[in-house]
Amino acid sequence: MNRIKFEIYNRFIDFAGNFEIRDEQKFDGIFKSDNYTDEFESELFSLIMMQKGDGVSMDISSSNNFHEIKIYLIYPEDTIDDITLIGVIQQWCNDKFIATNEEFDILGVNIKEDGLIVELSDVYYPKLKEALIDEFEKNNIVCEVISHEKRAYEQGAGDYREQIFLFIASAIGSGMSWDIAKSLILKVYHRFTDETESISSHKAFNGEKLKEFVSGMSGENTINMNITNFRIDPETNLYNIVIQSRNRKFYVTCDQKQSVIDFRVEDKIQTGI
Repeated sequence: MNRIKFEIYNRFIDFAGNFEIRDEQKFDGIFKSDNYTDEFESELFSLIMMQKGDGVSMDISSSNNFHEIKIYLIYPEDTIDDITLIGVIQQWCNDKFIATNEEFDILGVNIKEDGLIVELSDVYYPKLKEALIDEFEKNNIVCEVISHEKRAYEQGAGDYREQIFLFIASAIGSGMSWDIAKSLILKVYHRFTDETESISSHKAFNGEKLKEFVSGMSGENTINMNITNFRIDPETNLYNIVIQSRNRKFYVTCDQKQSVIDFRVEDKIQTGI
């Protein structure tokens, strides 16, 4: 069962001045669905564009069965927002999914030190992820999606791009090297594009050890935790990792030796409707 967390904001921008941004949250709710797919995201963005015409940004963060969708309706600072548009989006959510306050388990990826983490940045092809997973499966290699970020933007000119983090399991034990993994990735990439500069690999980490650290700091049982997001700071090479339980989000920043630099907790990710 998928859970989809929707947040809707009016974003006011001072286009005539210093481009200062002011966000006003208008909706925050969680829904459930047995058949959630990427097509829902495209349908929702098209609906908003039909209603508004321009000035929309949609950020999507997915990890297995949990999806966070943040919608920003963009207006000049000195204008009035479209109240009816919020209602249109809420009605679409209610028509497609079931609103819920139920507790749920967020699935994650069991990351181990003997694997590879692959980062794919500036991805413009919505079918690329599925094609990559299929290619690894054909070669009997376990490949899982740690996190999948998408951003669609329309304000004068349009933009769409994705960022994907993959975990390739048991890379050392199976003889899987970065050269072999990259050759399979490039094989798939070349079906879509010749631009492959945005592919990189990173040292994996001990996910269980990291969850034990979070458990010691928070009192949360590791059984209830899953790693649901992962980013690497390109300037510091520090790992920014998100671990979630049923009711809390833990943000951990560490180096490649898993020395923790920063740790914080966000409570109550299951908001009311």
